Formats: sequence, C-alpha cells, structure tokens
Amino acid sequence: MDRAVKLSMETGHRDDCDDYYEPTHEQLEAAVREAYTSQVESDWEERSDPDHMALMGLGGKKSAKTYRKEAKRLRQAASVGDYSAADVDYWSDHFRFRFPENNVKRNRFRQLLAYAYAEVIERAAEHDLGDRSGEPIMPELRSPRMTVTTTPLPAQQAAPNVIEQTYAKAEVPKLEELWLSHVRQRGQGVKAATLTDRLVSVQLFAGYVGHEKSVAQITKEDARMLIVTEN
Repeated sequence: MDRAVKLSMETGHRDDCDDYYEPTHEQLEAAVREAYTSQVESDWEERSDPDHMALMGLGGKKSAKTYRKEAKRLRQAASVGDYSAADVDYWSDHFRFRFPENNVKRNRFRQLLAYAYAEVIERAAEHDLGDRSGEPIMPELRSPRMTVTTTPLPAQQAAPNVIEQTYAKAEVPKLEELWLSHVRQRGQGVKAATLTDRLVSVQLFAGYVGHEKSVAQITKEDARMLIVTEN
C-alpha cells in the first residue's frame, strides 16, 4: 500500500477522467513491464536503509526463503485462474486505462499483473541475498522487441505507428542491463563502494532519460541536459 501511494505521488497521478482510453495489447504489456520495474526498484530502495531492513525483517536466507515460498504460491494461484493478487483497478487508473464491461483485455491485464507480482516477490527474495541481477521468467516482462506508447493520443490526431524500431534484446539493451554486463565483465577488482556509487549514477541517468529507453535511443545531448539540470 505504501509503495502504491509513493508511486502515485511520484508519477503525478491526476484525478481528471478526460484522458482515459482503451489500451492495445502492446500497451497492456508495456504497462505491466513498467509496473513490475517500479515495484522491483521500490523494493531495492527499501533495502538502502539498514534500520528499515531490521525493522521489517528484511535480508538474509530466512527472509529469502519466505519470499520464494510466497512467489511459488502466487504462481500456482495464477496458473489456475486466481488473479486476486493483482490490483487491476489501481493500475488501470494509474495508466489511465478504460475497459468496456466484460472486456477480455481487462482480464488479460489482471492476469499479467498477477504473474508480474509473483516475479516481484521472487526479486525480493534475491534482494534479501544482495542479488540484483535476477531476470523474470515471464517473457512479457523482459526487454520488449518494440517500443510502444503507454499514453493516449489526442482525438484530433491520426494514430502514428507506435513501433519506433525493432531490435533483438541482445543487440540493444537498456541502460541498466548494460550496467549488469559491465559489472560482470569489468567489475572484478573494483571496490564494492565504487560500484555502488557508479550504479547510483546509472540509475539517476536512467530515471532521467526513461527506464524503457534502449541505449541506441540515448544521445550525448541527453547527458548534457542532465548535467545542466543538476547544476
């Protein structure tokens, strides 16, 4: 609940109803990826405060075991059509989605969210052990082969092609994925504190340019603008 409130405040949630729209299937998947990423990042941020971790009982093998057990339970529930873990109303409102009554897309959105939440819990188990390199099993949560818009287009404009460019994941990763590759290849011998400081810089920049942007879409001008903004 705290995470939902925090996310709502950070993203400038609005109460107006003029811009609600029925999403495409691609937009549903993009929204689920964003919801998953935000929850995983929020969980990791919680662990930056040792006092908070101690208070909440986070960290260590015991906590990780509890989270893994819960993730397994949620996956099993979703596999038999129990999507009760998904707060589809909250996320529909967050992304400004409007579904007609008994719409199949709404049920699909709820299904994806339920599986995504199980993945979030699995990442929490990994975070308990200090591991942030975990990848979701669910293919819809991995780097998309296409970039889609998750906001509605003005009614007076014709809908453009929302597929900006198609890339294979291995060819054009996102900035944070490239960071993981950097740590694996060049992190040996580098102090943990140094890597942590570098990761903070990478995360700040990723937050500035957009977490869903591939490195092929990031320009030197983006870096210059961030420096100007911070100064």
